[in-house]
Amino acid sequence: MTNNGLFRKSGNSFVQIHAEATSASAGGFLSMIQANDSTIWVGMSRGVSRLTFRGDSLVATRTYGVNDGFENMDCNPRAVFLNQDGRIWFGTNGGINVYHPEFDRVNTKPPKLRFTEVLLFQAETDWSEWAEITFDGIPINPDLPYDKNHISFRFKGVTHVNPEEVVYRYRLVGQTNDWIVTKDRKADYNNLPPGDYRFEVSCTNKDGFSTSQPLVLEFTIRPPFWQTWWFYLIIVTIIAGGIYSYLRIRSANFKITQINQELNVQKEIISSKNKDIMDSIYYAKRIQDAVLPPTTVPDFPGTFVFFKPKDVVSGDFYWFYHIDGLRLFAAADCTGHGVPGAFMSIIGYNLLDKIAGEYNIYEPAKILDKLNDEISRTLHQKSADKDQIRDGMDMALICHNTHNNTLEFAGAVNPLWLMRAGALETIKGDRMPIGTRDIYNKKYTNHVISLQPGDLIYLYTDGIIDQFGANGGGKFKTRRLKDLLEKISHLSTEAQLRAIESEFESWKGDEEQLDDLLVIGCQIS
Repeated sequence: MTNNGLFRKSGNSFVQIHAEATSASAGGFLSMIQANDSTIWVGMSRGVSRLTFRGDSLVATRTYGVNDGFENMDCNPRAVFLNQDGRIWFGTNGGINVYHPEFDRVNTKPPKLRFTEVLLFQAETDWSEWAEITFDGIPINPDLPYDKNHISFRFKGVTHVNPEEVVYRYRLVGQTNDWIVTKDRKADYNNLPPGDYRFEVSCTNKDGFSTSQPLVLEFTIRPPFWQTWWFYLIIVTIIAGGIYSYLRIRSANFKITQINQELNVQKEIISSKNKDIMDSIYYAKRIQDAVLPPTTVPDFPGTFVFFKPKDVVSGDFYWFYHIDGLRLFAAADCTGHGVPGAFMSIIGYNLLDKIAGEYNIYEPAKILDKLNDEISRTLHQKSADKDQIRDGMDMALICHNTHNNTLEFAGAVNPLWLMRAGALETIKGDRMPIGTRDIYNKKYTNHVISLQPGDLIYLYTDGIIDQFGANGGGKFKTRRLKDLLEKISHLSTEAQLRAIESEFESWKGDEEQLDDLLVIGCQIS
């Protein structure tokens, strides 16, 4: 018996019998006693265990703790005694615990296992579109499109004896054959590629009795059309036809000349169209620049805005509004970038101005609720049309009351970061983007914070944290941005802006910018 496990002598060496019995979950061995030819009891720093052997093989292990009446689980070294009547006395730091074999009952009945929920994208799901449904809402062999590839399972093993000790084993055949062992009653799989899958789960009670067969749910994720065999056949046919045409063209110089002349004409047409398109985009930029405020606003001293669109126009936007000692500003990330995102940004900006200026709504949560309704109304998102627009935006919005120095915050997915005394605190937004009222049908949460002199607040969109670095540097990530802000929080806001710009450009290097960038910081004086 050692702190590294239980060993038996085999010839001139020792062989470890059971490593898990002495794992950190129960502490190392402190005492041991043999109850009979097949049973050994061991005392540990967090309970006692009964080890049952068949010859040299360990066939069963049961650990006893507080739920079994072992009130003080910290055993003393070598403090164990076996009575003639089979009772075993363990000395602990809190007194003596006595095991009564006549009261020990083994629960031979395995838990009853069932699914409680199956979710898509961790949200309640109406499965009727893709599967038949059981009476308790569980889908039967769902057949899902390729973009419904984030599936979560919730399950429960019901037993009336030590239910908190039920252990689950699950795996997703089609992704891996390895079992995951846990006490958690959920399993989550995201970004699943197309294919056939089989989710299996079983459970075991504390005495080691398991369900006879795993609970199973099979499902299929269909590939997109461009990954189907018939699409590949079309591509091969097109390529073969192109090669055939190319060989025919080479055999006829006159036709080649005609085709080249036609291509030159088409090139000129395309160039002209491209110029028209770019002129329109640059004009759209002028409109967007005219709508958005400057990055420095007199009514918002101590504020910086790091704004860097991916394309000529941006799907991210910022908004400032000042009235009677209230300073409101927001950072928003619209669906997409470029021209589609710019359209959404102008809609969002004008609606925010309307909500604050015409409806006189200044509480951030109520502003987001109203904006959600207005976006849905503007884009007709509550209609029955299957082709209705599902675009929207993520947003963090705050209202700083300069009279009592309090801050109100509400977020649609995006959080607020509060820097106080060099430590960064995260106030999370609701997991509900703007433009999804008819899906979630919830209200946004309004957070109220009492500010202190020297506090810094930050709003941001996901463009900076999703940017890949040069030379395979991976994503910038939230942790790196937090570390950077904590490092530069003592600087002025102007210096912080320069530091963020420098750090981003250094990280990106020669990599293409993937998304629009927006970071807003504000110093509370």
